[in-house]
Amino acid sequence: MKRALIYIGIFIFIIITSNLAVNYSAARQIEGRSPYYLCFASIGAISLESRLDCWAKLEENLDDNAMRDELDKLLKILKIPPANGQIVFDGQGQIRKLNYTVASQGIDYSIAITSDAAAQITDFTCTVKTGDRYINLQNIAESLETDSSMSWKCYYLYAGRLPASLNAAAQRDLMKVIIHHFKGQEINRYRDNRMTVITAYSPVAGMDGVDLAGRKCNLQAAVRRDNISDNSYVYIGSPLILGDY
Repeated sequence: MKRALIYIGIFIFIIITSNLAVNYSAARQIEGRSPYYLCFASIGAISLESRLDCWAKLEENLDDNAMRDELDKLLKILKIPPANGQIVFDGQGQIRKLNYTVASQGIDYSIAITSDAAAQITDFTCTVKTGDRYINLQNIAESLETDSSMSWKCYYLYAGRLPASLNAAAQRDLMKVIIHHFKGQEINRYRDNRMTVITAYSPVAGMDGVDLAGRKCNLQAAVRRDNISDNSYVYIGSPLILGDY
């Protein structure tokens, strides 16, 4: 009898410790995921792609060798292997351009450096795209900000799909859920026959606000109905959505 009780006790201990390990692992996965993807999960959207657009400026002109050095520095900051001949130099007159694209660990990077000898200015842009919902783009942006020689501005865009054609009322309800998830305050709203767009300010979005009609906003969301596929596409951008949607 005592031996049976001991076995039962061991069995219960194994179950408890296994559950704790599973819960801890799940918590670590949730902690490392982007809050935007967590929002997609809360509304039942299928994640499609996330995008990060960053740009910075140096108040000096750089020649081809100096632009190559700056590229190598960026790749090191982003923990990407050194450039291996995929660099393209171009330009006309006093403007020189360097373009570099590479895929690394499920992420597509596109880096452009443009130097204007007349204006004594060099512009940097870095575009990052991934379809991996477990990659947190905010970590990449924070890596860029460790470069004290430049001040980077970053915009985020997350795209997802809902397997349903949402009418105006359903789109309105969906926007309420998104705003609630980010604890946001709606600033304005746009609606046409297929799409609803809201702009808001969220204290938990993790982005500084931009001025829009005299008010600060750092979150923009859009939902568009596709009548051909009977799907709806959801976009969340911070501080605003860049490009077409």
